[in-house]
Amino acid sequence: MKKILVAVLFLLFIIVAVFYFWLQSITQKIFIPPAKTVAASKSTIQQSLDDKTPINILLLGYGGGDHDGAYLTDSIITVHIDPGTQKIFLISIPRDIWVKIPTNGEEGSYSKINAAYQIGLDDINYPDKQEKFSGPGGGAKLAEYVVSQVTGFSINFFVGIDFSGFTKTIDTLEGVDIAVN
Repeated sequence: MKKILVAVLFLLFIIVAVFYFWLQSITQKIFIPPAKTVAASKSTIQQSLDDKTPINILLLGYGGGDHDGAYLTDSIITVHIDPGTQKIFLISIPRDIWVKIPTNGEEGSYSKINAAYQIGLDDINYPDKQEKFSGPGGGAKLAEYVVSQVTGFSINFFVGIDFSGFTKTIDTLEGVDIAVN
């Protein structure tokens, strides 16, 4: 009887260990260690929460890939966190809103709001943009500026994800089942 109990406990231990390591490998694919800039931002976010200062985060989703509209943002959402009232608001901004985008110094041209991120990244076709809207961070800065003109909120943080990032997340989760009735 003791041998059977020891064998069952050993088998149970092996099953739990295998499950633990499998779960660990899955979570490592999902949870990527934060970059140093994110860690630095955390203290800024925590400070704003402690001070009861509202925080505004711009979330952009774009297609990515190798085509002309790779960085046109199809999803534009502003997250407004108000620690004073302990409420969070998600404001979805239609991508076809016609706005003035500063493409030539202070001057600009009118375009759909979803082009702001792409224009900010494109220093070849838009060489006369203000310096703050140029370079690798130009897309985020220009999108933040244009969205703040529409919403009236100053944007504190930016998050962007392309469709391949979305696909990788779904693949890491080993798919998502959808029931169609």
